[in-house]
Amino acid sequence: MINSAKTGSFPDKRTQILEATVIVLAAKGFEATKIAEIAREAGIGKGTVYEYFSSKEDLFEQAIQHATKMHAQMLTNALEAGENLEDSLERALMASLVFCETSRPTAQVLLNNPVGRGGASLGDWLLGFRRQMVDMIAKTIRRHRGPDFPRDPEIAANVFLGALNNLSLAQILDDGTTRIRSLKATTKEAVAIILEGLGREA
Repeated sequence: MINSAKTGSFPDKRTQILEATVIVLAAKGFEATKIAEIAREAGIGKGTVYEYFSSKEDLFEQAIQHATKMHAQMLTNALEAGENLEDSLERALMASLVFCETSRPTAQVLLNNPVGRGGASLGDWLLGFRRQMVDMIAKTIRRHRGPDFPRDPEIAANVFLGALNNLSLAQILDDGTTRIRSLKATTKEAVAIILEGLGREA
């Protein structure tokens, strides 16, 4: 059951249901998840769920959006806090890796969700949200590198987001026995490769 005492605050009922949905989805997957189980996890009656969400599919879609926004807000805060481009990218990547380690159920739901599962509306929403993330990273690149940056900021943003997503996926799948580097070392090495490139052959 959700324990609000962990954060010292009590989420509103809708958020409470979404957080419970994420936990149950991570454990059982969409097909096996029952509304009654979500209600039990949230500490409410089954009927209360339908006061906020019209169906299991509606609840699923909004839970995915809730998890996506949580992850994106951490990335936004990290990018904005950086003193230079390297610092911004390192902060964003580290925030994502820590998120995947400390909020594993939420990260697991993001990993397991096929874009089409919630139908075209969720797919369109996720694609639009990804577009916003690329724009935000590109904006960070322009802010730190200025108008004379010789590369395309959008392509650079896509490269960084791709690296972030793949390293985050590896973090979600890591069971603690295969990790070679610390999160900090992984972050620094990845950003160094992105900023410096692989180097051309002589």
